[in-house]
Amino acid sequence: MGNFNSVLHADDRVGGNPVSLAEIVEFQQCIEKCELLELPTSGSRYTWNDRHGNNKILSKIDWVFINTTWLNLIPAYMACYLEEGISDHCPLKLSNANSPRRAKAASKFCNVWASHPNFKDIVNEGWKQKVEGCSIFKVVKKLKMMKKELRMLNRSYFSNIIEEADADKMALAAAQAELHKNPVDVELQLVENQKFKKFKRSSYLAEVYLQQRRKATWIKLGDDNNRYFFSVIVST
Repeated sequence: MGNFNSVLHADDRVGGNPVSLAEIVEFQQCIEKCELLELPTSGSRYTWNDRHGNNKILSKIDWVFINTTWLNLIPAYMACYLEEGISDHCPLKLSNANSPRRAKAASKFCNVWASHPNFKDIVNEGWKQKVEGCSIFKVVKKLKMMKKELRMLNRSYFSNIIEEADADKMALAAAQAELHKNPVDVELQLVENQKFKKFKRSSYLAEVYLQQRRKATWIKLGDDNNRYFFSVIVST
């Protein structure tokens, strides 16, 4: 545990240069070869910052790793990253089962992701990665590798689907109202057409998202991901 001075995933740094494959591949291979797992965490997402005012760089370079022996003996422990205060690193505290624990959200595939032009590239890139181990381990490992990229895709393009559709609807209504006042105005016609196309797409994505969410409402809050996973497998 401590400052490894290295990021592990593509989303472990905000600001500065994007994380490159070259700077994470050796660290990832080392962790995998040593059969280590990151201890569950709570608190600050990024553990270091360069304190450069408006151009600040935030990174996760402090880690706590465990092996399966630790996990079997004391499974309830977790790493809590506190606020950094005047330091450039976040203090690290190990806490037991009596400490508040951040619940992990179940990982679910969102159908709207498939509508993005980068989706196929993400899947193809993740699936062609070489992973050693049994077949099921390879599948799980590749899915986990794709999960990080898909989360970034969702955060960048699909995190506010409903709000964007509502905003596009209002923008279209305003454009149409202006066009009705002067229906022969070519510029207003172009604006209305642009707003129409934008709302048509955002409303479609919102509909796909809501349809999928309605199908999953029977899952009780607090059910773990295993129940969701096996229910999906059985239904396909």
